[in-house]
Amino acid sequence: MIKNFFLFLIKIYQLFLSPQKGVFRNIWLVNIPCRFNETCSEFAARNIQEKGFLRGGKLAMKRIAKCHPFSNNINN
Repeated sequence: MIKNFFLFLIKIYQLFLSPQKGVFRNIWLVNIPCRFNETCSEFAARNIQEKGFLRGGKLAMKRIAKCHPFSNNINN
């Protein structure tokens, strides 16, 4: 139940707000490409689907914490 709710929220984010894929991607003022091959939202959805809400959510949060321009860690 919780897993499906968060997967739904990730899908809504991807459809509308994502700077790479969303419907409104053209309104972002800066076009910064994603630093990872699999975007953070794709990574989060896959891990929550495969590993469950708690473990997949923890991995997603670690990934999102690395997703900034000053991070020199480019591994998953």
